[in-house]
Amino acid sequence: MVCLNSAACPSLQVPDYGLSPCPIGVPFKISSDLFEGSCLLRVRGLQGDNPDPRDQNYFEGRKRLFQCIVQGRFKETLSASDVMTGQEFARPLKNIPFK
Repeated sequence: MVCLNSAACPSLQVPDYGLSPCPIGVPFKISSDLFEGSCLLRVRGLQGDNPDPRDQNYFEGRKRLFQCIVQGRFKETLSASDVMTGQEFARPLKNIPFK
């Protein structure tokens, strides 16, 4: 299950899904105080809500675990140094390589 509800961005909304899990492999709309656009999530080994062979082809022969594509526009002018992206996970990651 993938949700976009986070204390890091309490104004983020997923209009078509609300507080429900977001779809996998299907673009969906997102909106916040500063940004509006769409997002596409792919997760290795997780069948999408609209199965598309391109989703599994994206992972085949590579060590990729997930993909998150965001496209949209900022609602006001921002400096690039003020823009941040990232992920927040409910549990610690396992089997990550040591540095």
